[in-house]
Amino acid sequence: MKDKYGRFLAYVWVGKELYNETLVQDGYARVMTIQPNVKYQQRFITAERKARQQKKGLWQS
Repeated sequence: MKDKYGRFLAYVWVGKELYNETLVQDGYARVMTIQPNVKYQQRFITAERKARQQKKGLWQS
């Protein structure tokens, strides 16, 4: 599936790991939800909140 700009909207699974979530929780990505891909939105928001609190990756400063 693509958004209106032609970007792919996808969830990336590596085995049982939702890699999108891993990137967010490690502070290497920010949450950006684009309809209709909202299935894991709350997981991503929670992961970003924790990364910010723990000052990981992007949130170090």
